[in-house]
Amino acid sequence: MNIVFLAHSDFAASGNGCARALRLLGHDTKCFVSRLHPFGYPHQGVVGTRNEIRSAIDESGVVFLIQGTTPKTVRDLKIMKPLVPMYGGNYRFDHAEFNQRFNHRSLFTMMYEADMMGHGATNEHLILPPVDTDFLKPTDRPIGDPPIVGHFPSTPEHKGTPEILAALLPLHDEGLIEVRSPFFRATPAGDRGHHAQWDQQIVRMSECDIIVDQIKPTIHRCGGRPRVRGRRQRHSGQGPHVRFGEWVQQAMESAALGKVLYTNSHNPQPYHDTYGEYPGFTNVLTPEALAQDLRELVASGHEEIRRRQGVARDWVVRNHSLAATAKVIDGFLDKYKDTVATERKRHRRGGAR
Repeated sequence: MNIVFLAHSDFAASGNGCARALRLLGHDTKCFVSRLHPFGYPHQGVVGTRNEIRSAIDESGVVFLIQGTTPKTVRDLKIMKPLVPMYGGNYRFDHAEFNQRFNHRSLFTMMYEADMMGHGATNEHLILPPVDTDFLKPTDRPIGDPPIVGHFPSTPEHKGTPEILAALLPLHDEGLIEVRSPFFRATPAGDRGHHAQWDQQIVRMSECDIIVDQIKPTIHRCGGRPRVRGRRQRHSGQGPHVRFGEWVQQAMESAALGKVLYTNSHNPQPYHDTYGEYPGFTNVLTPEALAQDLRELVASGHEEIRRRQGVARDWVVRNHSLAATAKVIDGFLDKYKDTVATERKRHRRGGAR
């Protein structure tokens, strides 16, 4: 099948990652972006001309809309093909608008994080973008003495960074672990960390034994981006309560690098529904639980750390490599293939909705 992926700025190269994955199964895929992402992810899509994008869409059977792709993009490009939206953070704020614009055209919906599910999207499924596990591999560095624990959030306000570092500080001061984070005992003028390029983040994580991804509250008061007359306001600090409570890309990258991984999931059921086996990380919902498990892990010795590193790596290869993700997405395309055929006929008759 010819498939086009459209992304405004391809966060974590998730759109092109899915396109690369489906090529392994023989699909003809292209990924176009409006601009390259400033984090410098490898393997991003291409910045195509309007004519190139239109030509690819005309030849396609399905168009995937990745994260920041807006209803305006669909209108401007006059896309009449069946759609598969992959929603990211924009859906948290505007799910009613996205549902209204896309639900009647969508074969199914790929949800990037489980905490965004349940707002009425068509045939929603938790489908995570792939990790290139051939590119991201464990190193043969010895475990530190003491073990090195890293926390490198791109968005610390959403990751529970103050609570995480407060939990790690006593263990660091006792000499049980070494903490590495741009936010650890940092002055306001210090390295804020979240502007680091992707390759810098990978180097940072590679030099650690253990990664703490996040401990986020179930409900987080966002800075606020309410729509006012078709545009977003600046962050006001008075925004709506929005759920931020699930792990995502950096957690999988950490696991691909063969690190013991701590993160959190408040709603594991959607993951079970798509992937079955529970992830290869330690699910910690409180700073106290993080500190306690770390104490026990360090006390158990390097052999146990190595074992849990292997569990994390095996999990992400099995469930989230390019090949594994291709099978998941292709399975849903096959499940909804009758809808694809119906939409193709409708389009050829000039009656696309």
